[in-house]
Amino acid sequence: MLSVPRYVAKACFGLFTLINLVLLTGTAVLGYLVFLAPAPHLDRKAIQQRLLTETTVYYRDQRTKLGAFYDQVHLLYLQANQPTRIDSDLDAVIPEAFFDAIIASEDQSFYQHIGVDPIGILRASWANLLAGRVIQGGSTLTQQTSELLFEHRPEHGEDRWANKALETLDALRLEARYSKRDILEFYTNLFHVHGTGQGLAIAARYYFNKNVSDLNLSEIAFIAGSVKGPANYNPFRTQNPEEIQRIVERATERRDYVLRNMLEMELISEERFLDASQDLVAFRQGSFRYQDNHQIEVVRQQMNEEPFHSILQDYGAEGVEKGELRIQTTLDPNLQYLAQFELRRHLSRLEFQRNGYAAPVTNPEPSSLQPESGNFYTGRIEEVLLGDNPSVKVQVGTDRAEVRGLLLEEFVRRINPQAPNKLRKKDFQQALENLKTGGSILVALHQRDNDGSIWQASIEQQPTLDGGVMVLQDGAVRAFVGGFDPRGFNRAMQAYRQPGSTFKLLLYMVAMELGWNPLEALSNEYRVYQWQGEIYIPKPDHNPPDNQSSMVWAGALSENLASIYLLEHLLDYLDLEQFERLMEFARFAREENESRADYVVRLRDTYGIIDTQYRMQPYLMEAARQELLRNTAFEPPEEEQALRNLYHGRNWRAEVRSRLRSGSARVSRERELLEHNFLRLQEVQERLRQQLVQTEDAFLNGSFKTDDQVAGEWIQNFYVHESALRTDPYKTPIPPRLAYAENPRDLTKGWVPITPYRFRLYNQVWTSNQRERFFSPANIWLHGKIRSTIFQGLEDLMQQRQQDLLRQEPYSTARLYWNHDFRMLLSLQTVVEVAALLGVESSLQPVLSFPLGANDVTLQDLAMLYQSLATGQVFGDSTSPKNHWSLIQRIEDTGGRTIYAANHQSRNVLDPGVNRALQEIMRSVVEYGTGRRAKRFLQTEYVREDGRQVTVQIPALGKTGTANNYSNATFVGHLPVPTRQGMQTQGGYTIAVYVGSDRPGEAEATANRFRLTGSSGALPVWSRIAYYLIQTREYQERLRIYHPNLKSLEGKLLLSYATSPPLNINDKNGLLEGEVTERNAEVFLPLPDSKLPREIPLFSRLLEGRSQTSAEGVWKERRWVTAMKQPQLMSSTSDPDVEQVPR
Repeated sequence: MLSVPRYVAKACFGLFTLINLVLLTGTAVLGYLVFLAPAPHLDRKAIQQRLLTETTVYYRDQRTKLGAFYDQVHLLYLQANQPTRIDSDLDAVIPEAFFDAIIASEDQSFYQHIGVDPIGILRASWANLLAGRVIQGGSTLTQQTSELLFEHRPEHGEDRWANKALETLDALRLEARYSKRDILEFYTNLFHVHGTGQGLAIAARYYFNKNVSDLNLSEIAFIAGSVKGPANYNPFRTQNPEEIQRIVERATERRDYVLRNMLEMELISEERFLDASQDLVAFRQGSFRYQDNHQIEVVRQQMNEEPFHSILQDYGAEGVEKGELRIQTTLDPNLQYLAQFELRRHLSRLEFQRNGYAAPVTNPEPSSLQPESGNFYTGRIEEVLLGDNPSVKVQVGTDRAEVRGLLLEEFVRRINPQAPNKLRKKDFQQALENLKTGGSILVALHQRDNDGSIWQASIEQQPTLDGGVMVLQDGAVRAFVGGFDPRGFNRAMQAYRQPGSTFKLLLYMVAMELGWNPLEALSNEYRVYQWQGEIYIPKPDHNPPDNQSSMVWAGALSENLASIYLLEHLLDYLDLEQFERLMEFARFAREENESRADYVVRLRDTYGIIDTQYRMQPYLMEAARQELLRNTAFEPPEEEQALRNLYHGRNWRAEVRSRLRSGSARVSRERELLEHNFLRLQEVQERLRQQLVQTEDAFLNGSFKTDDQVAGEWIQNFYVHESALRTDPYKTPIPPRLAYAENPRDLTKGWVPITPYRFRLYNQVWTSNQRERFFSPANIWLHGKIRSTIFQGLEDLMQQRQQDLLRQEPYSTARLYWNHDFRMLLSLQTVVEVAALLGVESSLQPVLSFPLGANDVTLQDLAMLYQSLATGQVFGDSTSPKNHWSLIQRIEDTGGRTIYAANHQSRNVLDPGVNRALQEIMRSVVEYGTGRRAKRFLQTEYVREDGRQVTVQIPALGKTGTANNYSNATFVGHLPVPTRQGMQTQGGYTIAVYVGSDRPGEAEATANRFRLTGSSGALPVWSRIAYYLIQTREYQERLRIYHPNLKSLEGKLLLSYATSPPLNINDKNGLLEGEVTERNAEVFLPLPDSKLPREIPLFSRLLEGRSQTSAEGVWKERRWVTAMKQPQLMSSTSDPDVEQVPR
């Protein structure tokens, strides 16, 4: 027998004793925490108070209620034995079947554990380990109750494990203080249903429009099964019939899972199981006083972010739902209603145009529904009347509606756009033949009849397209609409879509900050662009009216080609010092503590910038070309154009082969563009030199005066213009132009081969001087486009500059200045940086198609961007110099004390001259360009000082945007307001509208028959919102007071920046040159003067804001105050809705 050493035995005994002491101490501490420690939050009164608190949210007027967090109508507390609330029509005792169902669904060992189930946790962990993902949870119903009761407690912080520990402790406390039925009662009233609703009573009303006592076993089992992921089983969150069917099938599977568990646990009989599971779940949506909507959801999100999260903590609230607060938003109730209504009506109109009419597949609204004006409802057709007074009578909830008169005529014309001006009886009959009594119909309620008994309604369509709207005023959100359905996916803030040409204005703003004049000529032709090995050939969405365009006209007519040209030449007016400053702005300069080696690695490996002799050539070619264009007389002018369209051509052969394989290069224009490049002409030039040495000698010494075969060998690849064949060489002292090309396909039109006979004839009749001139490089045109001497001059200038640059250190600013790839990267990154500073929060990629809207952004991004482009300002708060919108105006506690008051601040960021030019470009879009359809909505009438009533055209600013595949359409614009100084953008309204498909493939499929463009898809909604603002925001009164003697349609004279007479520009290209006609446009812009040094603001105002190491000094006042500080009750900024107009 082995003996254990005494010291080992002592050590083991000591360790055993220590372990027991730790266990006993831990048990004692746990027992104290569970049974004896104060826990006032676990008192029944505290729990019920937690369930019945409410935070109300109001519109800007502080009277109209937007919604509530945990509204009492959404929280009907049910007890296990008897109701305690006064709403007797909705109250009920919790059915025993629901207790059985929730236990079968969530916690089958509920009556056996003490609040925590270790075996269940191990079982769930093992299942998750085997599956490689989370498929099972180990939390008991008591733990879930604890989590629902005490989530977001301030002491929890952000530590997930600490939260879990507290949740477990509270679960043990609940088990110690309450019976199992009490815990089930708490859980039954706590689980989330939808929006701000929770608990069984709400679930019964929301899913089935029933009281709790009326629920059957199938419905009870579904509700019990849905508590963990209600959004997965909610068919009311979408309008798509296919998606609804999938959700109903998913919900039925979940219900059957619960019923099978109840059967296995012997909680129901097999007969009841079969009876409850034989059909799909029969949903029937109920209604509440305050439906969840996008606006409430965004308020909730903001309240959970800074600074509001800290404000609530300082106040002592555990969350917005528990604070019993009064929140005032910046939203305008009437504008919000109007924007929602107009978007829905327009989407319905588009559906008629795209797909004709189809009756809704959804069931009519419940008979208990009380409809409201401006909303869309599915009703039941009661009667269709034809004859002299046709109409459609509809039952909508508790009310009746009728479609008649102009609203019915509108439906007939939507069905048959070719119907005559005066509709006939057969037109009504044909349009109404598919409307059957008893069928479903979607209607929009407009207003009641005079006696209030019947609604006037219009027939609408459930759209396959959707959209969003956002209206801003000085940084404050006045309205936003997230889609046709006011709930669910918020397309105003969450949908990332291509904005199309709306991003061109951002490029124009950057260009003017870098020295460009908006009336300068930009190339508006097909061209090839290269960047980092990629080749890009932009395409217009219409035939350009001219091969040149000014920036203002490129914006008005949405010229793609001119915009990409401007992007490539964006930095042309910067000298080396300005270039270096821009590198700092775009974060490409060498950082203070960055070694040269690290800097090179950053540029090379992160951004792909290779600084070699070869990479300099594209921009060296560009600089040489510009010098040639300035100092050379071109005759004919086609040569100048050929030189302008020349690109460098790196990897051009591979690109042609790739496009040939894909089929896109079979278009002759595209292939010709790709093959017209510097590297190819350089090869042609070298072969020409070699052939000239032989051909010229043979021609001058007359070695082939008689031999046609010999002559043909020497003159191959040479061509003369066909016009030379019609002239007599004996009478023409000037030799005709020669073209050199190895393939006739490379030649422009009109060139024909020189025949041996013609060649010998020239040799016989010309003098030696004429023969020398004939074969002079100055007379030979490469591919018939550019003279050999011009091309040689291009090469010489490049070589001269290159020798100077090779003496500079690689990756130095002097070298990067000439690096084409780096210049393009710097141009693109500059635009990206400016976009971020002006409020674009989406991640933007620097791509050549950037100005055409290749990046996905939100409508909120566009609204913020255009607000700054129109006003020249950014709006924000003390925490960041970036541009940001605000939605929450004020927060008050139950005693009316202000714990937060917004103080919106603004800062000028654009150069005043740049801002005025941008405004004029955007005005030209509406006045002459793609937004001109809005003009008829931008009018108002007022009475002049002399008593005469006139119509005034209100100038507006904007830009259309259309995605490449016509799947998205956008219009973003700004409506100025009248002031004593004229129409001012400050205080005006920025309106952004998006319409498009959530499934781009569906839009592409209909693009051949219906093209969704900015002017047809988004502009109509924008126009109607602008019209509403003009008619309701005292425009007439302001005009009467500030401008009492305007003539009719003279609104453009109100422009605050129109301080000099307008310039007449050509209506084809927007340039000052050319014939002036009656159609020419008028713009209020400064004349471009190339003789004067350019003013280059270089983002001096933007840099002023970003250069601050902290926000101190950027905004003059803090945006919010806490309860401990003196509250600021109102914003100090001007607001035309609040401003007192003198009478």
